[in-house]
Amino acid sequence: MKKLKNIFTQTEMVIVTIPLFLLCTLTVVQIIMRTLFKTGIHWLEEFGRYILLYSTFIGAGIAIKSDEHPRMTAIIAILPEKIGYIVKIIGDLICAIILLVLDYYAWIQVINVFVRGTRTSTLPLPMWIVYAILPVAMIIMSVRYLSSAWDKVVLLKDKKRGD
Repeated sequence: MKKLKNIFTQTEMVIVTIPLFLLCTLTVVQIIMRTLFKTGIHWLEEFGRYILLYSTFIGAGIAIKSDEHPRMTAIIAILPEKIGYIVKIIGDLICAIILLVLDYYAWIQVINVFVRGTRTSTLPLPMWIVYAILPVAMIIMSVRYLSSAWDKVVLLKDKKRGD
């Protein structure tokens, strides 16, 4: 299970890092072209928005894994440790369920855009490819929350055995 999590994390990092590196490189090329040749890459702005969108949604899954999403901890901080773990587990499960419900509606949206045949304005791409990050990211985040809840359950069991 740990090996699978590591592969999943490494894949997420590659999916975020490579497009952002490409975007930075193309932006530098764009600046040089505008400065030296008074022209630019006409599709780069739209492409940049989509890269940023994809990176943000994939990065949200990474933030869940590293527990960097903002949360209200005032109540958890005053609870006994074991009850705090239970509250965190419940919170992770609620987040996973909400994301799975949102995932369902995101797939409906992607299918609707696919059926309409909408295309991006400057790139030769169907718009459903842009929208596809929504359900994919929701699944990734749901898996991350379920994994986080499971890790906390295991940790809680270990703490009970230690008593």
